[in-house]
Amino acid sequence: MWFRVILIMAVLFSTKAWSQQQPAYVQMSGMVLSSDTSRAPIPYATVYNRSLNIGTYTNMDGFYALVVRPGDSVAVTSLGYKETVVLVPQVVDVWLHTFLLEPRAYLLQEQTVYPWGTRDQFRQAFVYMNIPDDDLERARKNLSPSEMNFLSATIQNDGPATTASVLRNYQESYYTKGQIPSYRIFSPLAWANFFRDLNAGKYKDPNKK
Repeated sequence: MWFRVILIMAVLFSTKAWSQQQPAYVQMSGMVLSSDTSRAPIPYATVYNRSLNIGTYTNMDGFYALVVRPGDSVAVTSLGYKETVVLVPQVVDVWLHTFLLEPRAYLLQEQTVYPWGTRDQFRQAFVYMNIPDDDLERARKNLSPSEMNFLSATIQNDGPATTASVLRNYQESYYTKGQIPSYRIFSPLAWANFFRDLNAGKYKDPNKK
């Protein structure tokens, strides 16, 4: 009988002592905000318990919730802000804490990106590089006789030419009104102009030599 009582008391004292040695788990929650005047919430910031090797992320509103123990080290990091570390105090159940992260600017060295993977590729591209023409050379090509002949043969009439053609058709229709209209295909003058232009090479393709 006494042996059972002593055994039960020993178990109770050992359990109490173990519970006193092991710190209780508490819930840590709060907000992660920017320390500037805007106090804007920082979404997707990392809240990491270094003592327990567990962590979480803030939501879109900057809110977080994490399981900690008194005395644990909790670090908060986010791209563009300096890291902030706090120690969990002796709390009972819940600890509400707001982190204010200080903005941080990163000064990176200048980097030049090239489209060639190796030096051999660069040498080959440099040797066979097609150097574009300058403005003067492009103007000379655009005003060359062959280019002007090609444009005159392919480009449609512009505004003044179209207007003159329409007015000429109106004139001919009014001139022959009430009688059989005349057609240019039967005009000797039109045929004379056609043969003159044909002999002058007006209808030749400038691309064919």
